[in-house]
Amino acid sequence: MKIAIPVENNKLDIAIRMGHAAYYAVFETKNEGLEELGFFANEHDHHGHAGHHGEHQGHGHGHGQHGHGTPEEPEEEAIAEHQRDLGVLRECNAVIVRGIGPNMKTALKREGIQIFRASKALGSTPDALLASFIKKPEAFKEE
Repeated sequence: MKIAIPVENNKLDIAIRMGHAAYYAVFETKNEGLEELGFFANEHDHHGHAGHHGEHQGHGHGHGQHGHGTPEEPEEEAIAEHQRDLGVLRECNAVIVRGIGPNMKTALKREGIQIFRASKALGSTPDALLASFIKKPEAFKEE
């Protein structure tokens, strides 16, 4: 199983929101344990999300124009944009996130990618989070 975890620029801290991550740490679970496959740039970051601390520098449009949608009614145009930008995530079976917007969530689900939400208590680095996932998968809420 290939699992992606969104991380910040330092490649150590788990990103608060998946679509704003600078990179995705990708791992593969195997019978003998875990193999780190590497860190891959978030292709959706061309909007300037990652590492901007809440500002939309270079975003090109505000939240009102992006039409981020709601969990009940995600916006089709934004979902399509997220699907185009999935990149390495298409090769993954699952993602483990702290937070995820409704459009990214819908885009991943349409690709058949499982989404697991993890609290900060389950790990603050990709390695720690995966160790928790392997030991206590029931602690992770499936979206």
